[in-house]
Amino acid sequence: MDDATDELATLIARGLGVLRPKRLHAGAEAVAYELDDARVLKVYHAGGSAERFATIASFYARLNSDRAGFAVPRILTHGVEGGRAYSVEKRLLGEPLSTRAHFLTDTDLIDAYLAAALRVGRIQVEPEWNSWTMFGEQRHGDWHQHVRGQIESQSRALARMLQPAYWERLANATADVRQHFDRPFLGKVCLIHGDFHPGNVLVGATGRVLSLVDFGAFTTFGDAAFDVATACGYFSMYEPDQATTRRSLVARLLRMEGSPPGALVAMYLKLAAFLTCTAYPDDRVAVQDTGHFQWAMSVLFDPMLDELVDRVPH
Repeated sequence: MDDATDELATLIARGLGVLRPKRLHAGAEAVAYELDDARVLKVYHAGGSAERFATIASFYARLNSDRAGFAVPRILTHGVEGGRAYSVEKRLLGEPLSTRAHFLTDTDLIDAYLAAALRVGRIQVEPEWNSWTMFGEQRHGDWHQHVRGQIESQSRALARMLQPAYWERLANATADVRQHFDRPFLGKVCLIHGDFHPGNVLVGATGRVLSLVDFGAFTTFGDAAFDVATACGYFSMYEPDQATTRRSLVARLLRMEGSPPGALVAMYLKLAAFLTCTAYPDDRVAVQDTGHFQWAMSVLFDPMLDELVDRVPH
């Protein structure tokens, strides 16, 4: 447990009239604490600015999730204390799905999780957000052009980072993905959470999904099928049997009403793996030896996904 973060949270909470905040959970970006029945404090790992949190607050204020059937965050206030950014948000109902016993094998919970992923695209953004990401520049081109730019940028980075033979193998494994995004995007542009996994999905006592949290660095706008696909890949991505679990969830998803075609599910899983494979570096090891990179390679070289991708019409 991070004592320094807990001490800082206590200091911030006292300024808000709360003596002892209760630690709820630690995420990739922040540690969350209960202030009272209505408010949650988040202390972020990295520094932040007032402008950044004003942007996040404005973004959240535009979200209308009534059609999705679950709640989304609202920022009540924000600031910087001790060099660390913090926000105070409306407390959302539910507990992370990842904290539920047997969530990896409970088929009712898995179905509720996948069904919620299918509904993320129903969240309305009013008025419209004019950039592809929460913090990006104004939109230009279509969704596929935006993704193609990300693919090209990541390709240059990986070509510098990896041994030539390794990079050539990886480039060959993603050739179909590149070809797919060379075509115009003809679908509807929707909100993409970008980090849909059991830690960010809050469920009630009956297993119903009540809230979706932690929109942020990976949030974008584009094809709603992206969240649906990556929900399968992010479900238990660092467990020893993650490949088996991923394939099981993909198969389960494809039997559900409203599922995207299997080819698109596989395509977006491979895209997410390629774009994020270097997202979590560890100074102690080479990038290709990190757990996240290994997960990404498991996705990119998964024969089940290769078979599904082969069904994409050209």
